[in-house]
Amino acid sequence: MGMDQVEYLLIGGGVASAQAATAIRSVDGDGAILISGNEKRLPYDRPPLSKSLMRGETTPEDAESKMPEFYSANNVALRQSKVVRLDVGSNIAEHEDGTQVRYQKLLLATGSKPKRLEIEGAEHVHVLRTVEQSLEIREALEKAKTAVFIGTGYIGTEVGSVALLKGVDVTFLDKGDFPWQKFASETTGGFIRKTYEDRGAKFEFGAEIDHAEPGAIVLKDGRRFEADVLVMGVGVEQNLDLAKQAGLELDPKHGVVADAYLQTSHPGIYVAGDIAAFEDVTLGKRWHAEHYLNAKWQGQTVGKTMAGEATKYDRVPYFFSDFLDLHMVLRGDPQGGESARIIGDVDSGEYTELYAREDGTLAMGMAFSHDESKTDALADKLEELFRAKAKVSAIDLS
Repeated sequence: MGMDQVEYLLIGGGVASAQAATAIRSVDGDGAILISGNEKRLPYDRPPLSKSLMRGETTPEDAESKMPEFYSANNVALRQSKVVRLDVGSNIAEHEDGTQVRYQKLLLATGSKPKRLEIEGAEHVHVLRTVEQSLEIREALEKAKTAVFIGTGYIGTEVGSVALLKGVDVTFLDKGDFPWQKFASETTGGFIRKTYEDRGAKFEFGAEIDHAEPGAIVLKDGRRFEADVLVMGVGVEQNLDLAKQAGLELDPKHGVVADAYLQTSHPGIYVAGDIAAFEDVTLGKRWHAEHYLNAKWQGQTVGKTMAGEATKYDRVPYFFSDFLDLHMVLRGDPQGGESARIIGDVDSGEYTELYAREDGTLAMGMAFSHDESKTDALADKLEELFRAKAKVSAIDLS
């Protein structure tokens, strides 16, 4: 039997590949497209996993990036088998099931996996990345009276909010000083903490985890936190094995090196999503962003480039979170600037915090509201102000 041949091979079963396929088809109506993913599911979006799916409001099918008929209607083939080896000299990809595919252009969108603390008993603690893991945690919370969460980043606080809304007694353990410490100010961290404490949650900061047991987390100081459900949300690790095996240039901190068009060090191989260490024309630096909209937008951009319509990735970073009865949007550089100004009322959860660069221009804006339509509008306004290099002291959000 002959080897399959395609014009476009998209490796990764997430939103980046689904959007890249759509963008390719907008330029090239005929070239054969194959999406290869690890999971036995159609490509899907991940935000619902810690939100609506976790709450039981939606189904796994609701999270799919495209309607099922999209693939057949657009001549996009799907293979639910992991690519384990690339021969970039011959343009051949080998799948775990032994099949091989020859490609002309390749997209690596392999995403990331949940980081696990290197502690004894880590296997007793849930992590969240897939639909199946979301459903497992949801089922466990339905039966639970108590839950302990390790980490107070996006995943920990979002899943923790679902637990609180289900009436579960929640405790957060974190080695830092306040929630969202990696990107938020102490003021916003304090607001997050108070919001959760008002709902009955407890926090233990400066917590050093020693080990986990079935139904318990034990700290290095000997304190023991027992719970029906244990969840770890301490970040992710990029899935770089394939990129390393292929010999692509890597950035030690950010992943697969790519230019503003998302092309890697090897001609004809492109990258999108969590693993892309891309040249960001809006921020003026090389970095990677671990969030849904980055993967979606990069897929849309790189698909056009792969099909012959060269397009720079030019998007102001956009992060969002939904927890309890609140919505948050972040626009700009989550690693840049210092908190310089707050517009609105922190105590009521209706405010925008502006972060400034050394020259006083807007580096990042983070907006909170109980009304999602307000944060959507503020996201657009913050993008406009960021692109205009607005001075934080002169910004008017009215």
